[in-house]
Amino acid sequence: MPRSIRDADDELAIAHQCASVLTDLPATQDGEPFDDEICSAMIDALDEAGIDLTTALVATPGPDDDDIVWTPAMLRLALQQHATQHETTFAAVLERAMLAVNDLIDRSSSRRNDTLTEIDRMRRERLLPDALTLHVLTRHESHLHRMYMMPLRELQAAQFRRRAAASAPVAAEASVRQLREA
Repeated sequence: MPRSIRDADDELAIAHQCASVLTDLPATQDGEPFDDEICSAMIDALDEAGIDLTTALVATPGPDDDDIVWTPAMLRLALQQHATQHETTFAAVLERAMLAVNDLIDRSSSRRNDTLTEIDRMRRERLLPDALTLHVLTRHESHLHRMYMMPLRELQAAQFRRRAAASAPVAAEASVRQLREA
C-alpha cells in the first residue's frame, strides 16, 4: 500500500498513462521510449492477464530480454507476436490488455482510497495532527533547535580559544629552546 497520498496519486497516474498508451497504440507511430515506471506497471499488469510480452519478443530474432527498449512500435510488435503465438487476433490481445490495465487502475484507485482512509483514521486517533498544527509544531521545533545550537557553538568556540591560549605559551617556549640550542 502506498505510504502517502502523493504516492497513491502517482501510482494511479501511472495506471492511467498505461491505459492511454494502449488506447492510442493502434494509431501511434514509433515514438519516444516509455518511462520505466510505465513499462514496469504495464508489463506486470499484462503478465497477470497472461500476456507475456518479453517471451513474445525473445521468440523473434532480435533483442534479448534485458536489451528491450519499449516504444509504441516495440509494444505493438510484442502484442502482435503474442497474438500470432496464441492464434488469436491483435484486437483480441489488445482488448485483454486493456482489461488488465483497467484492473490495474481499479486496484490503484482502491489502494488510494485505502491510503486516504488510513490517514483519516490516524488523524481521528490523533496519531497525526492536522496540517496547521503540524506546521506550527515544526516551526517551534526549528526555533528551539536554533536556540540550542547558538549557545553550543559559542561554548565550542570558547573551549577552542581556551585550548589555543593554553598551548600557545608552551609552543612559544619550545621554539625559543630550539633557537638557543642551534
